[in-house]
Amino acid sequence: MFSRIRGLISCQSNTQTIAPTLSPPSSGHVSFAGVDYPLLPLDHQTPLVFQWFERNPDRFGQNEIPIINTQKNPYLNNIINAAIIEKERIIGIFVDGDFSKGQRKALAKLEQNYRNIKVIYNSDLNYSMYDKKLTTIYLENITKLEAQSASERDEVLLNGVKKKPGRCLEKQSGGNAYFIS
Repeated sequence: MFSRIRGLISCQSNTQTIAPTLSPPSSGHVSFAGVDYPLLPLDHQTPLVFQWFERNPDRFGQNEIPIINTQKNPYLNNIINAAIIEKERIIGIFVDGDFSKGQRKALAKLEQNYRNIKVIYNSDLNYSMYDKKLTTIYLENITKLEAQSASERDEVLLNGVKKKPGRCLEKQSGGNAYFIS
């Protein structure tokens, strides 16, 4: 349920692998789901993100941090140790569960005690943009930028957004709408 891989893996999902395995790094490469990837160093400002999805927050006290922390499974200690060791790096904790007010306060106190820890609640995220096709999002952004007056429009940004889809954007005759060809 909770995993942390320090280091530098670029992973690619493989839908044909039911239980992907991770082999220990050797000679600057790592194998994941039968594919070799190079190990690359993380920039010192790249955030680390832990995740904890709790199905049963009631197993924790009403005012406790709802992340398991036992001798066998010291997940909360791992997060705190990462925050202590990586003082300059943001340590995100992506959480999901039906947490009580007291548990949310305990998580907020964890953020106060360790200034580089940031708790991200799944319920606070807006996933609506993921329902759209990426090309639709680009086209909406292009339309918004082109609607701005020339004096306030950022041409560099507009040109960058136009290039981003990696395919030709062609202007339809007589309008500002674009389509991917």
